[in-house]
Amino acid sequence: MRRRQRHRSHPLYLKSGDPYTVNHFGMAFVRLIAGWPLAGIRAMGAALGLFLFIFAGARRRVTYTNLTLCFPHLVRAQLHRLAFKSLVHG
Repeated sequence: MRRRQRHRSHPLYLKSGDPYTVNHFGMAFVRLIAGWPLAGIRAMGAALGLFLFIFAGARRRVTYTNLTLCFPHLVRAQLHRLAFKSLVHG
């Protein structure tokens, strides 16, 4: 069966045509940080979570929706604090 080609506008479109290039970069990154101390990896994860909390609006909206459905008794400030903790320190 022939594999479907990604359209040029797709975020994972690569000119080389190798669909696994992104996977290879990911695995190389994991191997690179494998020797780091746990505190450094956690700090990097917290920074990435903060970046996503600020710039990934879709993820944040889904988190707020899920928390609102699960905890309807919480006020907005409590929901915000819980969403922040789940995305940044998750």
